[in-house]
Amino acid sequence: MTHVAIIIRMLRILFYAALALSSFAALAGIGMFFVAVKDLPRVPEPLSRIIETPPTEIYAATGEKIMVIGGRESVPLSRVSQYFIQAVIATEDHRFWEHHGIDKLRTLKALWITFFKPGKVQGASTITQQLSKNLFFSFKRRYMRKFRELLVALQIESQYSKREILEAYINQIPFGVGAHGIEQGARTFFGKPASELTLAESALLAGLPKSPTRYNPYIHYDRAKKRQRVVLLRMVAVGYITQAMADRASYAKLNLQRLPARARTGSYFLDIVVKSLEERYGPNVVHHGGLKVTTTIDPQLESQAIKSLQKGLIELEKMMGIHTKTIESSGEKVVRPQGALVSH
Repeated sequence: MTHVAIIIRMLRILFYAALALSSFAALAGIGMFFVAVKDLPRVPEPLSRIIETPPTEIYAATGEKIMVIGGRESVPLSRVSQYFIQAVIATEDHRFWEHHGIDKLRTLKALWITFFKPGKVQGASTITQQLSKNLFFSFKRRYMRKFRELLVALQIESQYSKREILEAYINQIPFGVGAHGIEQGARTFFGKPASELTLAESALLAGLPKSPTRYNPYIHYDRAKKRQRVVLLRMVAVGYITQAMADRASYAKLNLQRLPARARTGSYFLDIVVKSLEERYGPNVVHHGGLKVTTTIDPQLESQAIKSLQKGLIELEKMMGIHTKTIESSGEKVVRPQGALVSH
């Protein structure tokens, strides 16, 4: 057999091997597709019904319900500050108006980082893909579920306009402290409707969904401000605002509303519970999965502990010779130390 004949034979073997592998891959892909579309969730009509998920309920050791995460107040896109809409798009999905449910460039970048930079994982979910997660009862991070989410996202994009998709999305965002959806978020944090949010307020709220407990401005104000700055810089990069506008918003004073007493009962302990749940299962499960969580906290013991602490602080003031009434009569505001006790 001549040298040329050997080369031709090798090329023929490689060609048939490549053809066989391609056929196998195609068959596997088709099989994966049919498995994925089996029992695929149906996109609701209208799309706003996609946010109708059961609330997560947290109970005390006594069986008393002490916290509910869920429940939303839906508002049309026309009643939401343009600053907030821009902030969300710049932060979550800056090519939202251009793609059809999948951001190909962002997906390729995420795959590159995941496979070639060990230890780093970057998400590539678009706003539509994030919205599609609400239709799945299982929140386990599996490749098949991600593929099914992608198919649902394509279905949503084919049935609804971009404005309808964005409206459904901003009405299901979790902001923490019991606020879900932009209207509840605006009223809870700033005591105003979503339509009146300023640039600074919009940027702060747009930064919270990444981790509502980690960036809770009532507990981690400096951390929340840094996150706000990240959102503002994203808005500059996308071209929504100028650098000067971002700088002014970054230094603008934020008038956070005082949380109602019901939102503060056991808040330190509950923050730890919610944070642990988010780290273990992810924010989507915690805020959209309808979990039933029983904790070790005893509200009655906690109430007694708070009263004992307050009584002890008053006695300590007397021992130290601090005359509270005299200070108050002078018009000065008395700032007392806060104590957080957890009875569990």
